[in-house]
Amino acid sequence: MERGGRVVAVVHGSMTIEGRTPPYRLRPFPLSAPPWPAVAAASGDAVTAVLAAWRDGVVRHEPAVMLLHGGARETRRSLVDRFARDSAAVGWTVAVAELGRDGAAPSVPPGRTGSFLVTVPEDEAWSTDLRCRLLTDPVLRAPERLCVLLTAEDTTWWPALRGRLRKARLPEAATYRIR
Repeated sequence: MERGGRVVAVVHGSMTIEGRTPPYRLRPFPLSAPPWPAVAAASGDAVTAVLAAWRDGVVRHEPAVMLLHGGARETRRSLVDRFARDSAAVGWTVAVAELGRDGAAPSVPPGRTGSFLVTVPEDEAWSTDLRCRLLTDPVLRAPERLCVLLTAEDTTWWPALRGRLRKARLPEAATYRIR
């Protein structure tokens, strides 16, 4: 294939047309924006403690993936916001992955050193294919420590994604259900 060409693939009846530019971008997490309203302290503390233990247990040069699900969407947003701010406070670079709806998806790649946390917000447009492409993107193999936090209410896509990550020889992904 020529440089800059397109790939057309039909998988299980879905057509994907991809160029060189990924359909997503990484941008700095909006740490300067006002925080989301806090969730109940006891449950919020328990969940952020689990997330911090997951983050702090990451093996160098092995990406860690976690799915945070359950609870209300606002609760998940608040917990991700709090976890992102806590991670930045202890030296992690924090980014949010978003789909490039304008056709161009400029991205801020992670550095080769340090720790990098990517949050993937809930968006129905994130197909299993797009999530897999993000998680296997060579750009995300660069940092010394990498965590990718996905959130969702509906998790019907999760088993398929976990299977594809296993085939890509990525470490086992974790899940945490908010009660």
